[in-house]
Amino acid sequence: MTMSKTKLIRMSALAAMLCLTAQADEVDRLASAGATAPKRLAELKLPEMTGWVRRTHNIGVVEVADGVLKLGTDVAGQDSILQYDIPLAGTGAARLAIAARWRLEGVVGGDQGYQKMGIQGRYKSGGNEIGGWVALGNGAGTTEWADDAIESDVPEGADSFFIRVYAYGCKSGRILVSALTVDGISAEAMAAHKLRFRPAKEYGAPPPASRLEKMKSGININNWFCQPWNWYIDGTRGNFNAEWYDMFMPDADLKKLAASGVRHIRLPIEPEAFMDLQTGALRHEEMALLGKALARIRAAGLAVEFNPHCKMPALKAMCQTKGMPDKFVRWAGEMAEWLNANTDPEWVFIDVLNEPGSAGYYINDWIPMQDRLIAAIRAKAPRHTLILNAAGYQLWNELEWFPVHPDLNTVYAVHYYHPGVLTHQGALWMKTWYHPLRKIPWPFTANDLDAAIANLDRTGKNAEYAAHSEQVLRDQIARGECLPEASDKHFDFLAEWAKTNKRAIVINEFGVNRDHCDVESHARWLRYVREACAKRGFGWSHWEYQANMGFADGKPGERVYDAKLAEALGFVP
Repeated sequence: MTMSKTKLIRMSALAAMLCLTAQADEVDRLASAGATAPKRLAELKLPEMTGWVRRTHNIGVVEVADGVLKLGTDVAGQDSILQYDIPLAGTGAARLAIAARWRLEGVVGGDQGYQKMGIQGRYKSGGNEIGGWVALGNGAGTTEWADDAIESDVPEGADSFFIRVYAYGCKSGRILVSALTVDGISAEAMAAHKLRFRPAKEYGAPPPASRLEKMKSGININNWFCQPWNWYIDGTRGNFNAEWYDMFMPDADLKKLAASGVRHIRLPIEPEAFMDLQTGALRHEEMALLGKALARIRAAGLAVEFNPHCKMPALKAMCQTKGMPDKFVRWAGEMAEWLNANTDPEWVFIDVLNEPGSAGYYINDWIPMQDRLIAAIRAKAPRHTLILNAAGYQLWNELEWFPVHPDLNTVYAVHYYHPGVLTHQGALWMKTWYHPLRKIPWPFTANDLDAAIANLDRTGKNAEYAAHSEQVLRDQIARGECLPEASDKHFDFLAEWAKTNKRAIVINEFGVNRDHCDVESHARWLRYVREACAKRGFGWSHWEYQANMGFADGKPGERVYDAKLAEALGFVP
């Protein structure tokens, strides 16, 4: 860990007060539990400002009046900095929590260079600055009083941290600060803090065998209630409306899936289509349309994994939007209430959220967020089985560090796309080194390397990417990543995890981009994953029904299956 990881919160004064109260309660709880409470490392105490030092040769304006620090400049281009240096040795801090109440006043930017006023800090090691800036308000301030807080993991090797109030290169103006603190949080306290929304004891009962049986063979049906815009039918582009919902997946196709051996549908749902983004409330008029589809799926004899699958802007980056995670929690609770009233828990599973992603994407700190979602859902849907995950992109190894939730009526979902050089060869939505890959076989051995390099597409932009692709292929061969033995280790780890934690596992996404993969290797890999799941008692659902990674083609009501791919999945074509 060499770069600092940060999370940002901006809130109203009332919300900040409630947050500080909750934080005080949390400190008391940690202390009573034996954990190390946050340690105050720095504070802006007015008017004396003990420990704070003026930089830039004391130029600029630094004033204190009525319990407020005013720092800035009246001379164009003149910097003003007030700084506090914090030694980290002996503090036990694994994370720093910085909080401030501040605003800007009359700031006029300069003519050139970097012009800004704000609050930021940086780590040092041996006198050298390391990592990036840790900036309150994401580096931007407002003329209204704002209560900001940011947390940053202490990078490996860091021995100090400085926090500063600054004005850089502006013509005039002031930054006003009424409160500023830096607290150190120990690794022990961090672990306890992550679990603050989690019940202490196990509750409920494991999913009945009848439910797990329904999860043993499934298909993801995308482009129906998620990303419909990526599909056309007779020139009509998909959209969130009744016409599309009825047209995309007729009863004949659902019945054909059931007859072929499919037992459940993983149904990706775009939450934005069913949510009031202003409040987070469930849009019941839209739910009536979704309800019709769920009833038709059930009538075909298929179970459903209800899967919130954020692909539209507001929720895909919900952690970057003030209040959006709270709205999503409200939506999840109301959605659960609707599902509880309108579906049978024996036939409908509730997924919490697809691939929460990394910091700055969906959710910054997944464990407490998922725990909040579980609480909201479980309060309204006490009997449905929940599908949980270990954050990120639900890769097999992300469960390694994940503390299992005490709710027993749960299944843990993993997405398996290994090796990526096979599953995502030529995929234009991936990193550029994937783009030139063609005809990568599976298994992929040293004997196949020359042919794989020769098959790289070197036309257009791919000519720039091919060298990186070749480097990746050589690395994969050297590490033996593209052999069944490598995947055996992954599935064995998952089986041991499931046994140790007494939780079921479903591989609810796996598939291959068929645009550039030979069908024999494609089918061989699908069969391997299906049989690996069966051997260890895992459920599974293939990604996807049609499109790039699918096995079905044709118009609705007339779809036909690729025989080799369907048979590899154990389906009757």
